Amino acid sequence: MKLIRNGAFEADNFTEVADDAPLPEGGAIVSLDRFRKDGENLFAHNRPLGVRLKPDQSPENLGPDAQRLSLVVLEFEKFRDGRPFSWARLLRTRLGFRVEIRAAGGYL
Repeated sequence: MKLIRNGAFEADNFTEVADDAPLPEGGAIVSLDRFRKDGENLFAHNRPLGVRLKPDQSPENLGPDAQRLSLVVLEFEKFRDGRPFSWARLLRTRLGFRVEIRAAGGYL
């Protein structure tokens, strides 16, 4: 994944991991399904962990473990779908999430 921060390309310390793949060294981004199924095992590796949410997956599905994550990736499937913007606001205001939120996919 290309990471653009403050208008410049930057090295990404996280790797997207398929549901059936082993965790890489360093940070990993997993699907919500894998996180729900294997969360404690993922945290036991003591590496930075992120979760990728699809537009129809509310961050409330992360539960109290949201505070243990290093980042959340909000996926935009269509540029006209604004739900991920609402999820970002919910993460910050209602869930008190203070670390990195990323946007991925087709957004403006």
